[in-house]
Amino acid sequence: MSNTPEAQRLSAIRKLTSELYVLQDRMNQTIDHITGLLHGADLGELLPVSPAASLTADGALEAVLRPSALVQPLPAVFVDNPGNGFVLGVGGECKLFSDYKNGHLQVVQVPATRGSDARFGIILNYANFDATFISLVFDARTLLAGLPAGRLRVSMAVECRSEPQTRLHAKFAFKVNDVWGEHHLQLKGGRVLVDTFEVPMIDPAMISGLDFHLIFSPGGRGSIELQRTSFTVSVVPAVDTAAAHVFEGA
Repeated sequence: MSNTPEAQRLSAIRKLTSELYVLQDRMNQTIDHITGLLHGADLGELLPVSPAASLTADGALEAVLRPSALVQPLPAVFVDNPGNGFVLGVGGECKLFSDYKNGHLQVVQVPATRGSDARFGIILNYANFDATFISLVFDARTLLAGLPAGRLRVSMAVECRSEPQTRLHAKFAFKVNDVWGEHHLQLKGGRVLVDTFEVPMIDPAMISGLDFHLIFSPGGRGSIELQRTSFTVSVVPAVDTAAAHVFEGA
């Protein structure tokens, strides 16, 4: 990612190749939609929908959020030096933050790697980087819609790779009565990193904000690829919701 003519030429080739792959995927998706409609499929089944709670085996109501940047083509699949708070995704639920002042940062949407359940991956390339962090913040308030009071379970699953190896920290933040609190997650696993946090009793209607944070600590030069991530909120309804207290016993 230097400024030599050869590096600029290779960068332009990578950009055009990425755009071609995404356009090809978009064309294939459009053909699938047309074929489905011709065969009588419902239009709502072919379009992305907002998270909706479903019933699990243990009687919990569960909602899952998958970032739109990993599901739908972005308006621009190659962005150089995005500003702090750059919106990443069609739905606008994800924003990118960094404290860098110098160097170069690229955001690239690419077709998903084989075996992934996402349609796309997001690559963050950086060079001559003087930042202490790169953070992806996901607004997950929609997961709380319509959930009853009860035992709350919050889960995160992340699959990513970095070169060189970059430390990843994760947390979620919640807002109750204009006061923000947070819980730091301990992601564990091999290929897919996961963690779950439970609250004995809570009323989701009293939570006015819910954000998930992925925080990377980059070096001077490297690449981070987010291949898959999902956020899950589930509630086992309380027998007596009148006795529910926010974060009681947490």
